[in-house]
Amino acid sequence: MLDFLLHELLFYRKKMEQIIRKYKRYPVFIAGGVIGFVTNLLTSFILTDIIHIWYFFSVITGTLISWTVFFLFNYFLTFRDSIPENFWKAYVKNMLFYIGSAPIGLALIYVLTSIFFIHYLLSLTMVVGVMSIISFLFSKRYVFINSK
Repeated sequence: MLDFLLHELLFYRKKMEQIIRKYKRYPVFIAGGVIGFVTNLLTSFILTDIIHIWYFFSVITGTLISWTVFFLFNYFLTFRDSIPENFWKAYVKNMLFYIGSAPIGLALIYVLTSIFFIHYLLSLTMVVGVMSIISFLFSKRYVFINSK
């Protein structure tokens, strides 16, 4: 019985090591995401609650600014050992992904806020959390192709 348990523990340890090696960049990616997210939150908050612009336009503006902040963070830190040869090509690819996925995220934020009456900052937090995983996988596979 003890041999079986030791074997199972060793098996799961090896699996965890494989997962950690495969996704070791994810914590750094998340740190960049937090910086981008805080940029988005602050921009959205300032535009909505201080300047009194409709929350939806504020979120769009904050999102556009945070995408660039997040891309630069990933370009120089998260995927620094696999920097694409052409900065602008990588930037455009990254922005096209976000532009393509933005309608889904914005629609979810709108539904959560305007239909389910969840505060717009909480809606934004929930949607960004889910989208970060999708964004990481896309960035790793299509923008920073040489990353391991």
